[in-house]
Amino acid sequence: PEKERGTYKGLANPVFTKWVSRMGFKAIELMPVESFGTDVPLAERGKQNHWGYMTMVPTAPHTGYAATDRPELEFADMVRTLKKQGVEVILDVVPNHTLESGPDGPALNLRLEDGQLYIRHDYTGCGNTRDFGHPINRRMFLEELKYWKGLGVSGFRIDLATIIGREHGGGFDPDSRMLRELRSDPELHDIKFYGEPWDLGEGANMQQQVGKLAARIASNDDDIYSQQHIAEWNPHYRTPMLDAALSHDDELPRSKMIWCMAGSSNPYSDPMQVVNKPGGGHDGPTLFDAVSGKHGKNNWPNGENNNDGNQIHSKHYWEKPEDRLRVQRFALGLLAVSQGTPMITIGHERCHTQNHNTNLYCISKNPEDPNNHSAWIKWPKQMDSDAKSVMAFTYACNKFRNQHASLRRATHFTGQPDEASGLSFAGKPMQDVTWLNPNGSIMNDHEIDHAGGFAMMTSGDPGNSSPKEKCFTRMVQRTERDSPLLVLVNQTMNPVTFTIPDVPGVSWKPSLKSNPEDTQTEPMKAGQQITLGFHSMIAFEGSRILEMGTVAEKIAARRNNTQGSAISA
Repeated sequence: PEKERGTYKGLANPVFTKWVSRMGFKAIELMPVESFGTDVPLAERGKQNHWGYMTMVPTAPHTGYAATDRPELEFADMVRTLKKQGVEVILDVVPNHTLESGPDGPALNLRLEDGQLYIRHDYTGCGNTRDFGHPINRRMFLEELKYWKGLGVSGFRIDLATIIGREHGGGFDPDSRMLRELRSDPELHDIKFYGEPWDLGEGANMQQQVGKLAARIASNDDDIYSQQHIAEWNPHYRTPMLDAALSHDDELPRSKMIWCMAGSSNPYSDPMQVVNKPGGGHDGPTLFDAVSGKHGKNNWPNGENNNDGNQIHSKHYWEKPEDRLRVQRFALGLLAVSQGTPMITIGHERCHTQNHNTNLYCISKNPEDPNNHSAWIKWPKQMDSDAKSVMAFTYACNKFRNQHASLRRATHFTGQPDEASGLSFAGKPMQDVTWLNPNGSIMNDHEIDHAGGFAMMTSGDPGNSSPKEKCFTRMVQRTERDSPLLVLVNQTMNPVTFTIPDVPGVSWKPSLKSNPEDTQTEPMKAGQQITLGFHSMIAFEGSRILEMGTVAEKIAARRNNTQGSAISA
Protein backbone atom coordinates (compact mmCIF):
# COMPACT_ATOMS: atom_id res chain seq x y z
CA PRO A 1 0.00 0.00 0.00
CA GLU A 2 1.23 3.49 -0.86
CA LYS A 3 1.06 4.75 2.72
CA GLU A 4 3.36 1.91 3.85
CA ARG A 5 6.05 2.37 1.22
CA GLY A 6 9.46 3.21 2.64
CA THR A 7 8.49 2.08 6.15
CA TYR A 8 9.23 -0.79 8.52
CA LYS A 9 5.67 -2.01 8.01
CA GLY A 10 6.15 -1.95 4.26
CA LEU A 11 9.27 -4.06 4.62
CA ALA A 12 7.19 -6.62 6.54
CA ASN A 13 4.62 -6.80 3.75
CA PRO A 14 4.24 -10.41 2.52
CA VAL A 15 4.97 -9.28 -1.06
CA PHE A 16 8.49 -8.32 0.02
CA THR A 17 9.20 -10.96 2.68
CA LYS A 18 8.14 -13.80 0.40
CA TRP A 19 10.10 -12.36 -2.52
CA VAL A 20 13.36 -11.99 -0.59
CA SER A 21 12.99 -15.51 0.85
CA ARG A 22 12.04 -17.05 -2.48
CA MET A 23 15.06 -15.42 -4.11
CA GLY A 24 17.33 -17.29 -1.68
CA PHE A 25 18.71 -14.29 0.22
CA LYS A 26 19.58 -15.19 3.82
CA ALA A 27 19.80 -11.68 5.23
CA ILE A 28 19.09 -8.06 4.41
CA GLU A 29 21.19 -5.15 5.64
CA LEU A 30 19.35 -1.91 6.33
CA MET A 31 21.16 1.38 6.04
CA PRO A 32 20.98 3.38 9.31
CA VAL A 33 17.55 3.28 10.92
CA GLU A 34 18.74 4.71 14.23
CA SER A 35 17.11 8.08 14.79
CA PHE A 36 19.11 10.51 12.69
CA GLY A 37 19.13 14.23 12.03
CA THR A 38 19.98 16.38 9.04
CA ASP A 39 23.48 17.53 8.18
CA VAL A 40 23.19 21.30 8.72
CA PRO A 41 25.20 22.52 5.69
CA LEU A 42 23.17 20.32 3.36
CA ALA A 43 19.92 21.40 4.99
CA GLU A 44 20.74 24.98 4.09
CA ARG A 45 20.82 23.90 0.45
CA GLY A 46 17.41 22.25 0.69
CA LYS A 47 18.82 18.72 0.66
CA GLN A 48 18.42 15.80 3.05
CA ASN A 49 20.67 13.16 4.56
CA HIS A 50 19.22 10.35 2.48
CA TRP A 51 21.63 7.73 3.83
CA GLY A 52 20.94 8.32 7.53
CA TYR A 53 24.58 8.58 8.58
CA MET A 54 23.99 11.47 11.02
CA THR A 55 23.02 9.51 14.15
CA MET A 56 21.19 11.50 16.79
CA VAL A 57 19.65 8.88 19.11
CA PRO A 58 21.31 5.47 18.56
CA THR A 59 18.75 3.62 20.72
CA ALA A 60 15.55 4.64 18.95
CA PRO A 61 14.16 3.78 15.50
CA HIS A 62 13.97 6.68 13.06
CA THR A 63 10.34 7.81 13.19
CA GLY A 64 10.41 8.96 9.57
CA TYR A 65 10.50 5.29 8.54
CA ALA A 66 7.45 4.34 10.63
CA ALA A 67 3.94 3.95 9.23
CA THR A 68 2.44 3.99 12.74
CA ASP A 69 2.98 5.92 15.98
CA ARG A 70 4.66 2.85 17.55
CA PRO A 71 7.98 2.64 15.64
CA GLU A 72 9.63 0.18 18.06
CA LEU A 73 6.78 -2.31 17.81
CA GLU A 74 6.59 -1.82 14.06
CA PHE A 75 10.33 -2.43 13.69
CA ALA A 76 10.31 -5.53 15.93
CA ASP A 77 7.33 -6.93 14.02
CA MET A 78 9.18 -6.39 10.76
CA VAL A 79 12.24 -8.28 12.02
CA ARG A 80 10.09 -11.11 13.37
CA THR A 81 8.16 -11.40 10.09
CA LEU A 82 11.35 -11.64 8.04
CA LYS A 83 12.83 -14.23 10.39
CA LYS A 84 9.76 -16.41 9.87
CA GLN A 85 10.70 -16.42 6.19
CA GLY A 86 14.27 -17.44 7.06
CA VAL A 87 15.73 -13.96 6.48
CA GLU A 88 17.88 -12.25 9.11
CA VAL A 89 18.12 -8.47 9.54
CA ILE A 90 21.51 -6.73 9.74
CA LEU A 91 21.76 -3.06 10.71
CA ASP A 92 24.27 -0.52 9.46
CA VAL A 93 25.40 1.33 12.60
CA VAL A 94 27.45 4.53 12.83
CA PRO A 95 29.39 4.69 16.13
CA ASN A 96 32.29 6.73 14.71
CA HIS A 97 30.68 10.20 14.73
CA THR A 98 27.50 12.10 15.55
CA LEU A 99 25.54 14.73 13.63
CA GLU A 100 27.28 17.60 15.40
CA SER A 101 29.83 18.26 12.63
CA GLY A 102 33.15 19.98 13.46
CA PRO A 103 34.20 22.15 16.43
CA ASP A 104 31.95 24.97 15.24
CA GLY A 105 28.96 22.68 14.70
CA PRO A 106 25.84 22.51 16.84
CA ALA A 107 25.87 20.99 20.33
CA LEU A 108 22.97 18.56 20.10
CA ASN A 109 23.77 15.49 22.18
CA LEU A 110 27.25 14.16 23.09
CA ARG A 111 29.01 17.51 22.83
CA LEU A 112 26.64 18.82 25.50
CA GLU A 113 27.72 16.01 27.81
CA ASP A 114 31.49 15.95 27.51
CA GLY A 115 33.83 17.33 24.88
CA GLN A 116 36.36 14.63 25.83
CA LEU A 117 34.17 12.09 24.03
CA TYR A 118 35.73 13.34 20.78
CA ILE A 119 39.29 13.40 19.50
CA ARG A 120 40.87 16.42 17.81
CA HIS A 121 41.40 14.75 14.45
CA ASP A 122 38.68 14.26 11.84
CA TYR A 123 39.02 10.60 10.88
CA THR A 124 35.46 10.40 9.51
CA GLY A 125 35.22 13.25 7.01
CA CYS A 126 32.15 14.44 8.91
CA GLY A 127 33.87 16.96 11.18
CA ASN A 128 34.02 14.92 14.38
CA THR A 129 35.29 11.55 15.57
CA ARG A 130 34.34 9.75 18.77
CA ASP A 131 37.17 8.59 21.04
CA PHE A 132 36.85 4.90 21.95
CA GLY A 133 39.54 5.30 24.55
CA HIS A 134 36.76 6.94 26.58
CA PRO A 135 34.77 4.39 28.66
CA ILE A 136 31.47 6.19 28.07
CA ASN A 137 31.77 5.78 24.29
CA ARG A 138 32.50 2.07 24.71
CA ARG A 139 29.59 1.60 27.12
CA MET A 140 27.19 3.53 24.87
CA PHE A 141 28.13 1.45 21.83
CA LEU A 142 27.60 -1.85 23.67
CA GLU A 143 24.22 -0.68 24.99
CA GLU A 144 23.25 0.45 21.48
CA LEU A 145 23.99 -3.01 20.06
CA LYS A 146 22.11 -4.77 22.84
CA TYR A 147 19.09 -2.52 22.36
CA TRP A 148 18.77 -3.52 18.71
CA LYS A 149 19.45 -7.15 19.48
CA GLY A 150 16.50 -6.91 21.87
CA LEU A 151 14.36 -5.93 18.87
CA GLY A 152 15.47 -9.10 17.07
CA VAL A 153 18.42 -7.91 14.96
CA SER A 154 20.93 -10.64 14.05
CA GLY A 155 24.00 -8.58 13.20
CA PHE A 156 25.62 -5.26 12.45
CA ARG A 157 27.66 -3.63 9.71
CA ILE A 158 29.93 -1.03 11.36
CA ASP A 159 30.60 2.14 9.39
CA LEU A 160 34.33 3.12 9.32
CA ALA A 161 34.81 0.27 11.75
CA THR A 162 38.53 0.79 12.42
CA ILE A 163 37.69 3.93 14.41
CA ILE A 164 36.33 1.80 17.26
CA GLY A 165 39.84 0.29 17.46
CA ARG A 166 41.49 3.68 18.02
CA GLU A 167 42.03 5.19 21.44
CA HIS A 168 42.69 8.92 22.07
CA GLY A 169 43.45 9.49 18.39
CA GLY A 170 46.21 6.87 18.25
CA GLY A 171 46.75 4.09 15.74
CA PHE A 172 44.38 1.23 15.11
CA ASP A 173 44.77 -1.67 17.57
CA PRO A 174 43.06 -4.98 16.66
CA ASP A 175 43.10 -5.85 20.36
CA SER A 176 41.82 -2.50 21.63
CA ARG A 177 39.55 -2.31 24.64
CA MET A 178 36.45 -1.76 22.50
CA LEU A 179 37.15 -4.75 20.28
CA ARG A 180 38.02 -6.87 23.32
CA GLU A 181 34.70 -5.97 24.94
CA LEU A 182 32.82 -6.87 21.75
CA ARG A 183 34.48 -10.30 21.70
CA SER A 184 33.92 -11.03 25.36
CA ASP A 185 30.41 -9.69 25.98
CA PRO A 186 28.19 -12.74 26.61
CA GLU A 187 25.09 -10.97 25.30
CA LEU A 188 26.73 -10.47 21.89
CA HIS A 189 28.34 -13.89 21.42
CA ASP A 190 25.77 -14.94 18.79
CA ILE A 191 25.77 -11.67 16.84
CA LYS A 192 27.29 -11.32 13.38
CA PHE A 193 29.59 -8.34 12.78
CA TYR A 194 31.27 -6.95 9.69
CA GLY A 195 32.57 -3.53 8.82
CA GLU A 196 34.70 -1.24 6.71
CA PRO A 197 38.38 -1.94 7.50
CA TRP A 198 39.42 1.68 7.01
CA ASP A 199 38.88 5.29 8.03
CA LEU A 200 40.54 8.61 7.14
CA GLY A 201 43.29 8.22 9.74
CA GLU A 202 45.80 7.09 7.13
CA GLY A 203 44.96 9.85 4.68
CA ALA A 204 45.23 8.68 1.09
CA ASN A 205 46.23 5.15 2.19
CA MET A 206 42.78 4.32 3.56
CA GLN A 207 43.24 0.57 3.10
CA GLN A 208 46.24 0.28 5.40
CA GLN A 209 44.13 -1.54 8.02
CA VAL A 210 42.64 -4.12 5.64
CA GLY A 211 42.91 -7.56 7.24
CA LYS A 212 43.63 -6.18 10.71
CA LEU A 213 40.02 -5.66 11.73
CA ALA A 214 39.38 -9.38 11.17
CA ALA A 215 42.71 -10.46 12.66
CA ARG A 216 42.78 -13.57 14.83
CA ILE A 217 43.69 -12.81 18.41
CA ALA A 218 45.57 -15.22 20.68
CA SER A 219 43.54 -16.83 23.44
CA ASN A 220 44.84 -18.05 26.80
CA ASP A 221 42.61 -21.11 26.59
CA ASP A 222 44.65 -24.11 25.43
CA ASP A 223 46.44 -21.99 22.81
CA ILE A 224 43.22 -21.85 20.76
CA TYR A 225 42.99 -18.76 18.61
CA SER A 226 39.74 -16.85 18.65
CA GLN A 227 38.79 -15.01 15.46
CA GLN A 228 38.15 -11.33 15.80
CA HIS A 229 34.39 -10.89 16.05
CA ILE A 230 34.30 -8.64 12.97
CA ALA A 231 34.50 -9.63 9.31
CA GLU A 232 35.44 -7.10 6.62
CA TRP A 233 34.18 -5.68 3.38
CA ASN A 234 36.80 -7.11 1.05
CA PRO A 235 38.34 -4.36 -1.12
CA HIS A 236 40.64 -6.94 -2.71
CA TYR A 237 37.61 -8.59 -4.31
CA ARG A 238 35.72 -5.54 -5.51
CA THR A 239 38.12 -3.98 -8.03
CA PRO A 240 39.78 -6.98 -9.75
CA MET A 241 36.58 -8.99 -10.00
CA LEU A 242 34.65 -6.04 -11.35
CA ASP A 243 37.40 -5.47 -13.92
CA ALA A 244 37.35 -9.17 -14.81
CA ALA A 245 33.58 -9.16 -15.31
CA LEU A 246 33.01 -5.76 -16.90
CA SER A 247 36.25 -4.52 -18.46
CA HIS A 248 37.16 -4.76 -22.14
CA ASP A 249 40.75 -5.42 -21.02
CA ASP A 250 41.43 -9.17 -21.10
CA GLU A 251 44.97 -8.98 -19.73
CA LEU A 252 44.00 -9.54 -16.09
CA PRO A 253 46.19 -12.38 -14.75
CA ARG A 254 44.38 -15.54 -13.77
CA SER A 255 46.16 -15.39 -10.41
CA LYS A 256 44.20 -12.31 -9.30
CA MET A 257 40.86 -13.91 -10.08
CA ILE A 258 41.85 -17.21 -8.49
CA TRP A 259 42.99 -15.44 -5.32
CA CYS A 260 39.67 -13.58 -5.10
CA MET A 261 37.55 -16.64 -5.84
CA ALA A 262 39.44 -18.62 -3.19
CA GLY A 263 38.70 -16.09 -0.42
CA SER A 264 41.73 -13.73 -0.46
CA SER A 265 43.91 -15.93 1.75
CA ASN A 266 46.39 -13.12 2.36
CA PRO A 267 45.54 -11.08 4.45
CA TYR A 268 42.54 -13.16 5.58
CA SER A 269 43.05 -16.35 7.55
CA ASP A 270 39.68 -17.82 6.54
CA PRO A 271 36.83 -17.06 4.08
CA MET A 272 34.41 -16.20 6.89
CA GLN A 273 36.37 -13.00 7.44
CA VAL A 274 35.38 -11.47 4.10
CA VAL A 275 32.24 -9.96 2.59
CA ASN A 276 32.46 -9.74 -1.20
CA LYS A 277 30.61 -7.16 -3.29
CA PRO A 278 30.47 -6.86 -7.09
CA GLY A 279 31.20 -3.13 -7.31
CA GLY A 280 29.52 -0.28 -5.48
CA GLY A 281 27.22 -0.33 -2.52
CA HIS A 282 25.09 2.65 -1.60
CA ASP A 283 28.07 4.91 -2.32
CA GLY A 284 28.85 3.99 -5.90
CA PRO A 285 27.28 3.16 -9.26
CA THR A 286 24.72 0.43 -9.58
CA LEU A 287 25.83 -2.59 -11.60
CA PHE A 288 23.69 -1.41 -14.52
CA ASP A 289 25.01 2.16 -14.34
CA ALA A 290 28.58 0.83 -14.30
CA VAL A 291 28.09 -0.85 -17.70
CA SER A 292 25.95 1.87 -19.30
CA GLY A 293 27.67 5.07 -18.13
CA LYS A 294 29.17 6.22 -21.39
CA HIS A 295 29.89 9.70 -20.05
CA GLY A 296 30.84 8.65 -16.52
CA LYS A 297 29.03 9.70 -13.37
CA ASN A 298 26.15 12.17 -13.41
CA ASN A 299 26.25 13.80 -9.96
CA TRP A 300 25.29 17.27 -11.14
CA PRO A 301 21.94 17.21 -9.31
CA ASN A 302 23.87 16.91 -6.01
CA GLY A 303 24.93 20.56 -6.23
CA GLU A 304 28.69 19.93 -5.97
CA ASN A 305 29.69 20.52 -9.60
CA ASN A 306 29.97 16.76 -10.24
CA ASN A 307 33.09 16.65 -8.03
CA ASP A 308 31.58 14.30 -5.44
CA GLY A 309 31.13 10.54 -5.48
CA ASN A 310 32.90 7.63 -7.17
CA GLN A 311 33.60 7.75 -10.89
CA ILE A 312 32.12 5.35 -13.46
CA HIS A 313 35.01 3.88 -15.45
CA SER A 314 34.83 4.11 -19.22
CA LYS A 315 36.47 0.67 -19.53
CA HIS A 316 33.29 -0.83 -18.00
CA TYR A 317 30.98 0.76 -20.60
CA TRP A 318 29.32 -1.52 -23.16
CA GLU A 319 27.53 -0.12 -26.20
CA LYS A 320 25.17 -3.01 -26.97
CA PRO A 321 22.31 -3.73 -24.53
CA GLU A 322 22.83 -7.48 -24.92
CA ASP A 323 26.47 -7.09 -23.87
CA ARG A 324 25.45 -5.08 -20.80
CA LEU A 325 23.14 -7.89 -19.82
CA ARG A 326 25.87 -10.46 -20.41
CA VAL A 327 28.54 -8.83 -18.22
CA GLN A 328 26.13 -8.06 -15.36
CA ARG A 329 25.20 -11.73 -15.21
CA PHE A 330 28.88 -12.67 -15.41
CA ALA A 331 29.68 -10.48 -12.38
CA LEU A 332 26.87 -12.07 -10.37
CA GLY A 333 27.93 -15.56 -11.45
CA LEU A 334 31.52 -15.01 -10.30
CA LEU A 335 30.22 -13.74 -6.96
CA ALA A 336 28.15 -16.89 -6.48
CA VAL A 337 31.12 -19.25 -6.87
CA SER A 338 33.60 -17.22 -4.78
CA GLN A 339 34.53 -18.04 -1.19
CA GLY A 340 33.40 -15.53 1.44
CA THR A 341 29.98 -14.01 2.07
CA PRO A 342 28.39 -12.54 -1.07
CA MET A 343 26.56 -9.22 -0.80
CA ILE A 344 24.73 -7.14 -3.38
CA THR A 345 23.00 -3.78 -3.20
CA ILE A 346 19.30 -4.08 -3.94
CA GLY A 347 18.81 -3.18 -7.58
CA HIS A 348 21.88 -5.05 -8.83
CA GLU A 349 19.57 -8.02 -9.40
CA ARG A 350 17.17 -6.04 -11.63
CA CYS A 351 19.25 -3.60 -13.75
CA HIS A 352 18.37 -0.70 -11.45
CA THR A 353 19.62 2.70 -12.59
CA GLN A 354 20.22 5.85 -10.56
CA ASN A 355 20.66 7.80 -13.79
CA HIS A 356 24.42 7.35 -13.25
CA ASN A 357 24.36 9.26 -9.94
CA THR A 358 26.91 7.59 -7.66
CA ASN A 359 26.32 9.66 -4.52
CA LEU A 360 22.67 9.85 -3.49
CA TYR A 361 23.26 10.96 0.11
CA CYS A 362 21.92 14.43 -0.64
CA ILE A 363 19.05 13.86 -3.03
CA SER A 364 16.44 16.58 -3.08
CA LYS A 365 13.49 16.61 -0.69
CA ASN A 366 11.28 17.91 -3.46
CA PRO A 367 9.06 15.03 -4.72
CA GLU A 368 8.74 16.82 -8.07
CA ASP A 369 12.52 16.66 -8.58
CA PRO A 370 13.31 13.65 -10.88
CA ASN A 371 16.50 13.02 -8.90
CA ASN A 372 14.32 12.31 -5.86
CA HIS A 373 13.24 9.05 -7.52
CA SER A 374 16.76 7.84 -8.30
CA ALA A 375 16.81 5.36 -5.40
CA TRP A 376 13.32 4.02 -6.07
CA ILE A 377 13.27 0.34 -7.02
CA LYS A 378 11.13 -1.01 -9.85
CA TRP A 379 9.11 -4.10 -9.00
CA PRO A 380 8.32 -6.93 -11.44
CA LYS A 381 5.32 -5.34 -13.21
CA GLN A 382 7.53 -2.35 -14.10
CA MET A 383 10.64 -4.32 -15.11
CA ASP A 384 11.75 -4.88 -18.69
CA SER A 385 12.90 -8.23 -20.07
CA ASP A 386 16.59 -7.59 -19.31
CA ALA A 387 15.81 -6.80 -15.67
CA LYS A 388 13.71 -9.95 -15.36
CA SER A 389 16.54 -11.97 -16.92
CA VAL A 390 19.07 -10.69 -14.39
CA MET A 391 16.65 -11.30 -11.52
CA ALA A 392 16.04 -14.87 -12.69
CA PHE A 393 19.79 -15.44 -12.93
CA THR A 394 20.34 -13.99 -9.43
CA TYR A 395 17.79 -16.50 -8.15
CA ALA A 396 19.70 -19.29 -9.92
CA CYS A 397 22.99 -18.06 -8.39
CA ASN A 398 21.56 -18.05 -4.87
CA LYS A 399 19.96 -21.46 -5.32
CA PHE A 400 23.19 -22.98 -6.64
CA ARG A 401 25.28 -21.48 -3.85
CA ASN A 402 22.84 -22.48 -1.11
CA GLN A 403 22.90 -26.08 -2.38
CA HIS A 404 26.69 -26.43 -2.23
CA ALA A 405 28.55 -26.30 1.07
CA SER A 406 31.94 -26.30 -0.67
CA LEU A 407 31.18 -22.75 -1.90
CA ARG A 408 30.61 -21.61 1.71
CA ARG A 409 33.73 -22.96 3.40
CA ALA A 410 34.77 -21.87 6.89
CA THR A 411 38.43 -22.60 6.11
CA HIS A 412 40.58 -21.83 3.08
CA PHE A 413 41.31 -24.38 0.38
CA THR A 414 44.48 -26.32 1.14
CA GLY A 415 45.34 -27.72 -2.30
CA GLN A 416 45.93 -31.04 -0.54
CA PRO A 417 44.49 -34.46 -1.51
CA ASP A 418 40.92 -35.01 -0.30
CA GLU A 419 41.02 -38.73 0.46
CA ALA A 420 37.45 -38.67 1.83
CA SER A 421 36.05 -37.80 -1.60
CA GLY A 422 37.03 -41.18 -3.07
CA LEU A 423 37.76 -39.35 -6.33
CA SER A 424 40.94 -39.21 -8.36
CA PHE A 425 42.36 -36.90 -11.00
CA ALA A 426 45.54 -37.21 -13.05
CA GLY A 427 46.27 -40.53 -11.33
CA LYS A 428 46.18 -39.11 -7.78
CA PRO A 429 43.51 -38.48 -5.14
CA MET A 430 41.62 -35.32 -6.07
CA GLN A 431 42.62 -32.17 -4.20
CA ASP A 432 40.05 -30.04 -2.38
CA VAL A 433 40.56 -27.54 -5.21
CA THR A 434 42.34 -27.85 -8.54
CA TRP A 435 42.92 -24.96 -10.95
CA LEU A 436 42.89 -26.08 -14.57
CA ASN A 437 43.84 -24.85 -18.03
CA PRO A 438 41.08 -24.82 -20.66
CA ASN A 439 42.54 -28.10 -22.00
CA GLY A 440 41.75 -29.80 -18.67
CA SER A 441 45.33 -30.01 -17.37
CA ILE A 442 46.59 -28.59 -14.06
CA MET A 443 47.94 -25.04 -14.38
CA ASN A 444 51.52 -24.38 -13.36
CA ASP A 445 52.70 -21.14 -11.71
CA HIS A 446 53.71 -19.58 -15.01
CA GLU A 447 50.29 -20.22 -16.55
CA ILE A 448 48.45 -18.89 -13.48
CA ASP A 449 50.30 -15.57 -13.74
CA HIS A 450 49.10 -14.98 -17.31
CA ALA A 451 45.71 -14.00 -18.71
CA GLY A 452 43.26 -16.48 -20.20
CA GLY A 453 40.35 -18.76 -19.44
CA PHE A 454 40.60 -21.26 -16.58
CA ALA A 455 38.58 -23.75 -14.55
CA MET A 456 38.07 -24.42 -10.84
CA MET A 457 37.39 -28.02 -9.81
CA THR A 458 36.44 -28.83 -6.21
CA SER A 459 36.19 -32.24 -4.56
CA GLY A 460 33.21 -31.48 -2.30
CA ASP A 461 35.15 -30.78 0.90
CA PRO A 462 32.95 -28.33 2.90
CA GLY A 463 35.97 -26.92 4.76
CA ASN A 464 34.46 -27.16 8.24
CA SER A 465 36.21 -25.41 11.11
CA SER A 466 37.56 -27.10 14.20
CA PRO A 467 34.95 -28.26 16.76
CA LYS A 468 36.82 -26.08 19.28
CA GLU A 469 36.29 -22.94 17.21
CA LYS A 470 34.94 -20.14 19.39
CA CYS A 471 33.72 -17.54 16.94
CA PHE A 472 29.98 -17.85 16.29
CA THR A 473 30.19 -17.04 12.60
CA ARG A 474 32.56 -19.97 12.10
CA MET A 475 30.97 -22.31 14.64
CA VAL A 476 27.80 -22.47 12.54
CA GLN A 477 29.72 -23.95 9.59
CA ARG A 478 29.04 -27.60 10.34
CA THR A 479 28.05 -28.93 6.94
CA GLU A 480 28.20 -32.34 5.32
CA ARG A 481 30.16 -33.29 2.22
CA ASP A 482 29.23 -31.75 -1.08
CA SER A 483 29.26 -33.10 -4.62
CA PRO A 484 32.28 -32.21 -6.79
CA LEU A 485 31.95 -28.99 -8.79
CA LEU A 486 33.54 -27.73 -11.99
CA VAL A 487 33.44 -24.02 -12.84
CA LEU A 488 34.59 -22.82 -16.27
CA VAL A 489 35.50 -19.12 -16.51
CA ASN A 490 36.24 -17.06 -19.61
CA GLN A 491 36.99 -13.46 -18.64
CA THR A 492 38.64 -12.71 -21.99
CA MET A 493 37.20 -10.93 -25.05
CA ASN A 494 37.48 -14.04 -27.24
CA PRO A 495 35.77 -17.46 -27.26
CA VAL A 496 37.62 -20.15 -25.30
CA THR A 497 37.18 -23.89 -25.82
CA PHE A 498 37.32 -26.03 -22.68
CA THR A 499 37.93 -29.77 -22.39
CA ILE A 500 36.04 -31.54 -19.60
CA PRO A 501 38.64 -32.99 -17.18
CA ASP A 502 38.94 -36.73 -16.67
CA VAL A 503 37.63 -37.63 -13.22
CA PRO A 504 36.94 -41.39 -13.37
CA GLY A 505 33.34 -42.27 -12.61
CA VAL A 506 32.01 -38.69 -12.73
CA SER A 507 29.85 -36.89 -15.28
CA TRP A 508 29.23 -33.14 -15.17
CA LYS A 509 25.80 -31.54 -15.38
CA PRO A 510 25.66 -27.82 -16.35
CA SER A 511 23.73 -26.10 -13.55
CA LEU A 512 24.55 -22.37 -13.65
CA LYS A 513 25.16 -20.49 -16.91
CA SER A 514 25.78 -16.75 -17.01
CA ASN A 515 25.42 -16.46 -20.81
CA PRO A 516 21.83 -17.03 -22.01
CA GLU A 517 23.24 -18.08 -25.38
CA ASP A 518 24.93 -21.17 -23.91
CA THR A 519 22.54 -24.01 -24.72
CA GLN A 520 24.35 -27.00 -23.20
CA THR A 521 21.87 -28.89 -21.01
CA GLU A 522 23.01 -32.53 -21.11
CA PRO A 523 25.67 -33.89 -18.71
CA MET A 524 29.19 -33.97 -20.15
CA LYS A 525 31.91 -36.58 -19.78
CA ALA A 526 35.69 -36.51 -19.76
CA GLY A 527 37.24 -35.35 -23.02
CA GLN A 528 34.15 -33.62 -24.36
CA GLN A 529 34.59 -29.98 -25.34
CA ILE A 530 32.50 -26.86 -24.85
CA THR A 531 33.18 -23.32 -26.10
CA LEU A 532 32.39 -20.33 -23.89
CA GLY A 533 31.93 -16.93 -25.46
CA PHE A 534 33.58 -13.79 -24.06
CA HIS A 535 32.85 -12.83 -20.44
CA SER A 536 30.88 -15.90 -19.42
CA MET A 537 30.97 -18.78 -16.94
CA ILE A 538 29.34 -22.18 -16.46
CA ALA A 539 29.22 -24.19 -13.23
CA PHE A 540 28.77 -27.98 -13.39
CA GLU A 541 27.65 -30.37 -10.68
CA GLY A 542 29.47 -33.69 -10.65
CA SER A 543 27.53 -36.94 -10.26
CA ARG A 544 28.78 -40.51 -10.00
CA ILE A 545 28.37 -42.73 -13.03
CA LEU A 546 27.14 -46.21 -12.13
CA GLU A 547 28.00 -49.01 -14.55
CA MET A 548 24.99 -50.99 -15.72
CA GLY A 549 26.37 -54.15 -14.14
CA THR A 550 26.64 -52.42 -10.79
CA VAL A 551 23.06 -51.12 -11.05
CA ALA A 552 21.74 -54.60 -11.90
CA GLU A 553 23.62 -56.12 -8.95
CA LYS A 554 22.12 -53.55 -6.55
CA ILE A 555 18.59 -54.19 -7.84
CA ALA A 556 19.05 -57.93 -7.46
CA ALA A 557 20.43 -57.55 -3.93
CA ARG A 558 17.51 -55.33 -2.94
CA ARG A 559 15.02 -57.88 -4.35
CA ASN A 560 16.69 -60.69 -2.40
CA ASN A 561 16.58 -58.68 0.85
CA THR A 562 12.88 -57.96 0.36
CA GLN A 563 12.07 -61.63 -0.28
CA GLY A 564 14.03 -62.72 2.77
CA SER A 565 12.12 -60.32 4.98
CA ALA A 566 8.79 -61.58 3.64
CA ILE A 567 9.68 -65.22 4.33
CA SER A 568 10.77 -64.43 7.88
CA ALA A 569 7.50 -62.64 8.52
